[in-house]
Amino acid sequence: MSHEQDAIYKVCSDFFPEHGRKFIMDHRDDRALLIDWCELADIVLDSRHQLLERKEALDRLRSELPPFFSHLIRHFTGEQQNIDPIVRKYFSVELKKQVARDVWTVTPALRWVVIIPFVLVNLPRHSQRVTFLKSLLWSMPERAQQVGAIVYRHVDAVMWERLRYDVREIIPRGAPEWVRYH
Repeated sequence: MSHEQDAIYKVCSDFFPEHGRKFIMDHRDDRALLIDWCELADIVLDSRHQLLERKEALDRLRSELPPFFSHLIRHFTGEQQNIDPIVRKYFSVELKKQVARDVWTVTPALRWVVIIPFVLVNLPRHSQRVTFLKSLLWSMPERAQQVGAIVYRHVDAVMWERLRYDVREIIPRGAPEWVRYH
């Protein structure tokens, strides 16, 4: 959520002030709701609570989750219909690169160690994995070694071999087939 608010919506509002306000408010409200649900889940899972209290918490979760998923679909659809066209039409290449850098900056390094391998493992096609890595390197070529080290350490050997063949600049220093580019 901070990616959208701290990077994407910030730039969108430069073009159209207050355009993403509804979505930002949704994020605020949804965050509060998720915190509340975490507390309910803790009650459900904690055997120190009375059985009736645990059942009430579970019943509340059961009743509130389905409408939330409908809300979530409307929220994502609204973002796609209202924010994506602004990004495609008004963001220059340099502005898109800056947003990517801002997203990288607001995300702690320990999260990238989880995010990058998660995306790579869950993309169904090798060409999509290559495109994902090349888009990161396109916007942040100075991060090639860092991204490569994350990929090298956190994907299986077969995926690493395929990716390093197609995106040679991610090969970390000292790894087999690393070459100096400058």
